[in-house]
Amino acid sequence: MLSSIALAALPLGIVFTGQMAPLAHLDTLSQGLEAPARLAVTGSEILVTDPQANTVVRFDLATGTYIGTWTEPAGPVGIAVHPDGRIFVSRRDDGQVGVYDSSFVFQHALDASPFVVEGATDLAMDAVTGSLYVADSAADRYYVFGAEESLVRAVGSRGGSSGQFRFPSSIAIDTANDLVVVGDQDNFRGQLFDLNGMYMRRFGYRTKYISGGLVEGWFARSAGIAFDQVGRIYVVDALMDTLRVFTSAGAELGKVVDHDASPGGLRTPTDVVIDASGRVLVANSGTGSVEIFAPPPASRDSEGTFFTGTNVSGQDRNSKLRGARSRIDQEVPVEVVDGGSGDGMPSAARGGWDPPHVLADVSCGRCHDVDGQPGGHVGLAEGQAQVCFSCHTGGGQAPGSLVRPTTNLGMSHAWGVDAVNAAYGSVGPPAGSELELYLENGLIKCATCHDQHSQDIAAPYLRMNSTQLCRSCHSEHIIHTPQGDWQPVCTDCHAPHDPDDRNLSLVAGGVFNQTLGIEKPVVLTSRSGANSFADGDGTYDGICEVCHTETTFHKHDGSGGAHNEGVTCTGCHAHADGFMASGACDACHGAPPATGAHLVHFGVNDLGLVSYGGTDNVSTAAAYGFQCGTCHPLSFTAHMNGSVDVELYDAAAPAGSLKSMSPPAAAYSEIDSTCSNVYCHSRTDWSSSTVGDPLTDPVEGWALLDSNGNLTYDPYTVTEFPVYSTVSWSGASLDCNGCHRNPPQTQYPNVYAAVGNSHAAVDDWGYENLHNWNMSFDPLFCRVCHYSTVTDAMTWTRIAGDITLFDDVAIADKRYHVNGAKDVAFDPVNAVTYSSQTFTFESSIYDPADKTCSNVGCHLEQCKPAWGKPYRWGWGSLECDQCHHYGGPWPPTSPCDTLPRAGRDFDTHGYYPGMDCGSCHARLPAIP
Repeated sequence: MLSSIALAALPLGIVFTGQMAPLAHLDTLSQGLEAPARLAVTGSEILVTDPQANTVVRFDLATGTYIGTWTEPAGPVGIAVHPDGRIFVSRRDDGQVGVYDSSFVFQHALDASPFVVEGATDLAMDAVTGSLYVADSAADRYYVFGAEESLVRAVGSRGGSSGQFRFPSSIAIDTANDLVVVGDQDNFRGQLFDLNGMYMRRFGYRTKYISGGLVEGWFARSAGIAFDQVGRIYVVDALMDTLRVFTSAGAELGKVVDHDASPGGLRTPTDVVIDASGRVLVANSGTGSVEIFAPPPASRDSEGTFFTGTNVSGQDRNSKLRGARSRIDQEVPVEVVDGGSGDGMPSAARGGWDPPHVLADVSCGRCHDVDGQPGGHVGLAEGQAQVCFSCHTGGGQAPGSLVRPTTNLGMSHAWGVDAVNAAYGSVGPPAGSELELYLENGLIKCATCHDQHSQDIAAPYLRMNSTQLCRSCHSEHIIHTPQGDWQPVCTDCHAPHDPDDRNLSLVAGGVFNQTLGIEKPVVLTSRSGANSFADGDGTYDGICEVCHTETTFHKHDGSGGAHNEGVTCTGCHAHADGFMASGACDACHGAPPATGAHLVHFGVNDLGLVSYGGTDNVSTAAAYGFQCGTCHPLSFTAHMNGSVDVELYDAAAPAGSLKSMSPPAAAYSEIDSTCSNVYCHSRTDWSSSTVGDPLTDPVEGWALLDSNGNLTYDPYTVTEFPVYSTVSWSGASLDCNGCHRNPPQTQYPNVYAAVGNSHAAVDDWGYENLHNWNMSFDPLFCRVCHYSTVTDAMTWTRIAGDITLFDDVAIADKRYHVNGAKDVAFDPVNAVTYSSQTFTFESSIYDPADKTCSNVGCHLEQCKPAWGKPYRWGWGSLECDQCHHYGGPWPPTSPCDTLPRAGRDFDTHGYYPGMDCGSCHARLPAIP
């Protein structure tokens, strides 16, 4: 037999004879199946595990007739049958292997001491010896148990060398030829061992090179593996939706079944077995079926094609995040441990980066750079979904987070459909939003809602929190208006990917009753009649019945009078109205009330965004949109209580909301209709301690600079604090100065050296400096640095002390004004003229982490000016030379440590004790 090294060295595409023809399809078995995972064949039956339904489904081997089901609540995955009738099943929920009698009555779990079975998946039975082979995918090894269930050996450890595994997904044995084959999924290969656990050879790569320079996905996600009676090896791939046949030497005989959703095609296949007659049976998780094919024709040992290929993707080669490769490039002895010895117990611990999508020692190629069938490039809706399905399936790496490629039974949010779907109340993501960027020709794909590489925002891998996400498309679906303090979110009632869900509209199979503190089961399989919203049948499991404790009708315990049992509740209590009675908020009063101040605070023309107790900022570019809970109570107990309650502070306000940013002293006075201490009507002010001279080298006199090239100082403190305006509800509209100074300004001696605020600062001479003085030239308008908020030019005047006063300017986009953040966005359109120089800002960048700017031309030689750092005109040449750069030391140690600009004489502009800019440059008139 050829060694694995010899196979890798064979020339590209050497063909010994023709390839095997596609298999003829015979039958489809689907009754009782939802998402089949693994198969076993006895003398008379086909056994199919279905962890989705927690069942083992039985079919007659000869006729394919459905016989019945056995139940395993822990989720059956792998299955094998002993010649004496014992049944072995690996279980999803605990990863163990259970032993059952021939009637499927649980007996006990296998004991693998001194090992611990961590995540068993596939099982294989040696019908001659009665030995059981168990692939432990989580522990990256396989076990052999004798006929009496004692551990004989454990083989393998985690790694990419020969005899090591990364998620061994499948296992099969060929007693006639003394072979064990293991589908080594995350090493993208198959490995062959003898029956004593000694490594023999390997075959397969993640992709293969074929004629014409083409690359084809080959072992992208091997899921099931089997031997036939003549020693050929069959491999199904859950990502590529293929069944391929190989010789035991590793030559491919053919791709005999391909991707297709119709009967006889594959959609997320998870297992393959060969029955005694040679028929090929494939568990097709994606279509909820078992496909049966005719035996292939006989072949000779010399047949087949040896392909070269690679287990390294383009991302792997270029990635700085991953150093590990999946390519096999060395031989090491296989680890073989005899049961009971206590030796060689490999740890299953493995590092990761945002697991499970990227593991520390598994390549990016696990998901990327597989551009062939079934869906083209994995970025496309079809192709990307297939990547997800290949793991999130009954027999895959994420069997507890199943996503089906079919949309029946309400088990998954729709994908591959138009994002605008009126039938489900979707208007699609807003134009320019992040979600819109992740559509594929208008179609939803997995990445539309999920950021599969990050858990930093919301779990599981969502692009934003679940309510924001849902309402990005279902904007008219108002959150339910509850009784009490509970503020629900979409996922309190809906489960977008619940594998156990059978309800309409992705309504969860269980909803937590906040008042009772328990989860109650929900059945919603019809919108009216039995099992509808509230059918009053004595089993209070309707979605409208499980939570209600204070309503007049349809309470969780059946108390209260009868009321339209079995009628479609949403006919009168629409989701778009927060399930309030017809008309929702505007049934009793305007939403918002049509008063001037209400409309100023909520001028968004979308009733669907009005929400009792809501605190979201739903402003648009043209209008503010502060939801009702921003100024009114969060608790529903204050609703319809005979008074109009204004509540400007609540400790329970959601973090990040405008309400949460107001202090406890925020209040509304009914006497004079004024609001005080409200974040929305406040400005920032500063105070500081004394600021000393810039630090210099005591010997050389060079300025001591920080990592950004800026001057350093002895420690000083800057205190930032809010100053609140008291505003009248019925008063005139506020101008810019009504809430904050225009422009913001600090003044000596409260603030030394302009620290804390670089807008404008009055120095100890009574003159104003910084951006709004701009060295006597036109001040910098607000739009230069806040273009997301203000885009118009400004009119201005200067008074004594060169203090600049701005006139009001219109807010260009109210989403960025009064939004809880100080938004910095440089003007990409308008240039600024300073003396004879013109500066543009389209490439300028602000880093909020350290409050530094870069690529800002008007700072001349200052590489990364930092906001709020000391500046004193005429006080010392070092601070002036932050722009006219003196720098130091010499030679420069970084690009920011530069000498004066070209054309300046160093001896003239160097730093000399007792000499400052004012020694040569009078303040008036200004000298550029």
